[in-house]
Amino acid sequence: MEILQSLLIKAKPWHKRILLISDDSYQFYSGVKSILDKRIGKPIVLGHTEAILQSLKDYGVSDKQIEIIDIEHDFRVIEAFKYCNNILLEDLVGGIYSDMFWDVYTNIIGLALVKTGVADVFIGLPQFSIKDFVLIAKSIIGTKYIKGLISSSHLVQTTTMEYGVNGILMFGDCSIVENPTSKELADITNSTALLASLIFGDNKPKVSLLSFSTKGSASHHMVDKVIKAGKIIDSTSKTYDYDYELQLDASIDPQIGSRKAPFSLVAGYANVLIFPDLQAGNIGLSLVNLLGDAITVGPIIHGLSLPTYQLPNKYTCADILYLSAVGVIATTMVD
Repeated sequence: MEILQSLLIKAKPWHKRILLISDDSYQFYSGVKSILDKRIGKPIVLGHTEAILQSLKDYGVSDKQIEIIDIEHDFRVIEAFKYCNNILLEDLVGGIYSDMFWDVYTNIIGLALVKTGVADVFIGLPQFSIKDFVLIAKSIIGTKYIKGLISSSHLVQTTTMEYGVNGILMFGDCSIVENPTSKELADITNSTALLASLIFGDNKPKVSLLSFSTKGSASHHMVDKVIKAGKIIDSTSKTYDYDYELQLDASIDPQIGSRKAPFSLVAGYANVLIFPDLQAGNIGLSLVNLLGDAITVGPIIHGLSLPTYQLPNKYTCADILYLSAVGVIATTMVD
């Protein structure tokens, strides 16, 4: 748990504003309280003021350090709505989001509030699929680069302390990019490794681009895609160790890595795992969650111009706390 605790420590000095969409649940208000207790930022809760105050009272959370933005009456909501109206409302009302518009209105206004400078980090409720969330966030928040890829990663705390950094690894991409090209796979690698370098501290990212082949043990066009991605990374400047075309066991097990890839700087010691496509990533993440009793933080979305995240289904207090801390740390990448 050392890295998860260090996340909280690294977030403290920045005093960032974290906007959360109100949810009348114990998990939500426990998460808000944990942000205050750990002093990782200032929580701003968007919703109906009376309902929020009542929930804070019911769940024993003080309202003294929490800012409330009323979804109906706050002037900043009106300005945010005008912003949405200018860039998105026509698509929402008449396009693919028309059926869900009123259900996700608060999330949309929250995104616009962050974009207009009311907060620094956005934590949304899981009211729609990650694909729809990314599409809406892209329209409102915008991308970091003009043609930048939006991808994701997960911070994974396993119970196997000998792997990764005391059991912690970064996975990418397990949520968004379905079948990345070699160029996109290289972009996913760079985004995930950059965040890992901030989170891991003194432990340098060691990145493995995963495959079902290790250094020529199999021949297939899916392997070729991973090799091509690795060669793209070869041609760029980077601040992390990496290798490509490594199987999972060769990536994280020192004995197998030394045997299968004896000249690799990463084999056997990888702490960042890049999956070749969404099928592999999603299945791999689910396996460690369900069978390995892992703790995961994410999805951590890369590529938007501001730290913008959606809580997972069946989220916990810890999801709110650690995703907020990652968001605060991510602002240092934007700044």
